[in-house]
Amino acid sequence: MTLRAEDIAAYRSPVVNRDDLGRGGDGQQDGVLFIAPDHNTDDLLYPNASASPIGWWSGLPRVLLGARNLFRAISDCGTVHIETASGSSFARQAAPALILGRFLGKRTILSYSDNNAPTRLARAGWWMTPLMRLCDKIVVSTNFLATMLAGHGVTTEVRLPAVDDELFQPREIHSVQPRIIVARSLEARNNIACALEALRLVKQKYPRTEMVVAGDGSLRGQLSDLVAAKGIHGVSFAGRLNLTELAAQLSQVDLYVNASTIDCLPYSLPAALTIGLPVVTTPAGGISEMVVDGVNGLMVRPNDPVGLADRIIRLVESPALVSRLCEQAKLSAAMFHQPRLRDGQ
Repeated sequence: MTLRAEDIAAYRSPVVNRDDLGRGGDGQQDGVLFIAPDHNTDDLLYPNASASPIGWWSGLPRVLLGARNLFRAISDCGTVHIETASGSSFARQAAPALILGRFLGKRTILSYSDNNAPTRLARAGWWMTPLMRLCDKIVVSTNFLATMLAGHGVTTEVRLPAVDDELFQPREIHSVQPRIIVARSLEARNNIACALEALRLVKQKYPRTEMVVAGDGSLRGQLSDLVAAKGIHGVSFAGRLNLTELAAQLSQVDLYVNASTIDCLPYSLPAALTIGLPVVTTPAGGISEMVVDGVNGLMVRPNDPVGLADRIIRLVESPALVSRLCEQAKLSAAMFHQPRLRDGQ
């Protein structure tokens, strides 16, 4: 979709600033084509993709039509801003837009955030990073990711992800029941099984403990089977959530848990800090840039369900610690509150 600068609100990725946008000869900002991993963009690039099963020959006309649509959209804009958060969205959406944007001489900005970046770049960096170098600017959310890309010869600018504090409203939390949320995709790198094992251990002392697993992925069936096999009650799988649904879930829990082993910076973490939820997390990836152990959250080593359970129990039994972490979380989250760009500003 083509946007004017005044139409651009805060994105889940690092927010694009007004200064990033090109200007036409009349001093007005050019139209911005915003490409993100959502259905609207897929409809542009891959029209009618769900109409019927796609074989190579049957899918080719759709791809060609999508290329024509993308060519026209980029031709009509001054700046192409691409948001990508995974290898699949980079290949399907970012790569074609980068190539056509460069071919048509447009200014291109890439907001890159991939929680599987260490593995992704190790496997596919040979073809991804040359395309990244076509960009006029690359924005990432952590120094961790910036350093990793620098190792591949890619220069970036670090900007924290913008969190809408009108949607994720701060709360006062002085005790933990606990009602836990794990808001991560159900993939091996996020180690949901470790969080579930920690829950099992906590429930031995506090049997009314509950956990919401918000996310979807390739391990959904396996994790459901694990819950059933171990008889872990009080677990609900909420599936993949949009931002409004995530905000609703975060408003109903009192503890955020993350057990990932490979990571960058999950959006749910700064959202939880903004609300003031006590956080127990591993230091994977760029998370240690945001959470300081004992200050605005508690840290635990990866693959340590006993340690994770111990920290959850500590919070249940230490209301004063919960209150302190809640206040410090909200103070630290101020760095994520970036104003939206609105008409007339």
